[in-house]
Amino acid sequence: MIKMNSLFKRFVAFCLTVIVAQMVMAQSPTSILDKTAAKFKAAGGVKASFTMDAGAGPSSGVIKLQGNKFTIDIGGEYVVWFDGKDMWSYLKDNDEVNITNPTQSEIAKMNPYAFVDLYKKGYDVKMGKSTAKYYEVILKAKDKSSSLQNVVLHINKVNYQPIMIDMSSPKTANKIKISSYQTNLNFDPSTFVFNKKKYPSVEVIDLR
Repeated sequence: MIKMNSLFKRFVAFCLTVIVAQMVMAQSPTSILDKTAAKFKAAGGVKASFTMDAGAGPSSGVIKLQGNKFTIDIGGEYVVWFDGKDMWSYLKDNDEVNITNPTQSEIAKMNPYAFVDLYKKGYDVKMGKSTAKYYEVILKAKDKSSSLQNVVLHINKVNYQPIMIDMSSPKTANKIKISSYQTNLNFDPSTFVFNKKKYPSVEVIDLR
């Protein structure tokens, strides 16, 4: 009986070890981001409300995304439109819009959801201090000259939606907390293009 109990305990311990090992492997930082990216890409049009703190106090905004297109509106004071090729950046204080063809790095700094593809190239990925509610995943640039050095993500454990994105570069740091998240929206293509009629007095500066 003693030998049987000992064998049974060893068998149970072995099974638990295998199960735990599989769970750990299944929740690697890359697999978490894979699931997050898949969820995001399957969500269609996405609208998220957020608060952002870049060191000068918090501000609120809304981001709309569909595929590789997005628009960001921070209280009407600063608005960005990106149609997949051209980017329009409006600053109310200057009453002007700059048009550019941004690089991937510039897009990553503007669009907090750029991590969906960012983690696949040029970044080391590791787990941070996760909690019962979210996974913490840390991305660190392999190239020290990269304009976006670090990204810390908090990913909801239930639906794999991002709830906090902390991006830092040599000169700036932005912490974004997402307060609401809508999916399966259908945006008109004009959502991601600057409309001069809505800003008749603005000066348009083409930097392409």
